[in-house]
Amino acid sequence: MAGGEKPVKGIPKRQRQGNDDLVRHGMRSHARPPETAIPPAYALSRRRHEISNIGEFMAVNEARIPRSFFCFGASAGGIEALIAILDRLPTDLDATVAIVVHRSPTAASALVDIFARHSRMPVVEPIDGDPIRRRMVYLAPQDRHLIMEGERWRIEEGTSVHRWRPAVDPLFLSVAKYLGKTAVGVLLSGGGADGVDGLTEIKKRGGVSIAQDPRQALQDSMPKSAIKHDDVDLVLRLEQIAAIIPSLAAGEIVGDGDSGGLLAGGTRH
Repeated sequence: MAGGEKPVKGIPKRQRQGNDDLVRHGMRSHARPPETAIPPAYALSRRRHEISNIGEFMAVNEARIPRSFFCFGASAGGIEALIAILDRLPTDLDATVAIVVHRSPTAASALVDIFARHSRMPVVEPIDGDPIRRRMVYLAPQDRHLIMEGERWRIEEGTSVHRWRPAVDPLFLSVAKYLGKTAVGVLLSGGGADGVDGLTEIKKRGGVSIAQDPRQALQDSMPKSAIKHDDVDLVLRLEQIAAIIPSLAAGEIVGDGDSGGLLAGGTRH
């Protein structure tokens, strides 16, 4: 492989072919910052001089609302981030997972197969009109926007958003419209600001907004944009995001104010 690129562990070479667009955008660069260099999320949030406009960390979901829909947006570096999360999600998660990854509209792609190897739930690219079901992982198809329309998927060609199709904002905005407070939006590693408007709308309608800790992201501008413009509810490392998803789906409180639940630092009382 050119440039000393390292293969994704556990993914056969044939499944990695045809994804040169991901290489160009940094999605298959596997250098990771050392874990010891990443402070707990609650420490990050209390050092607001480092990243502007990040709010004080507080308990999330104090109303104990079961959050039944988790939507993820990612670009450069996002495949690795999503694998790390999918690896940790349980089979019996009583929720729907939807994913948008920026990717080439034409190059051969094996993302469904790659994610399926790391998910205990089925992973599919839906077709227009498919019903939305729980305990499923839905991936936006190539060159199409993934949009929620009531209880079904709309797969739309449409125009590019933030120069991308699929783009994150069409999914996030539609989820905010139809689900509001039962939705959770998560922005992961990537460049640009796609997904920030949708994440803001999810939070405005009572949902939960989460950004990956930028210092763990291979490309940090997407989560940094979310932190700057949305005052997200939580800034977490990937393992922390995965850990709180079942709790949010069950309607539990998460965060610093929870006397019995998961702290942002990844520990329990």
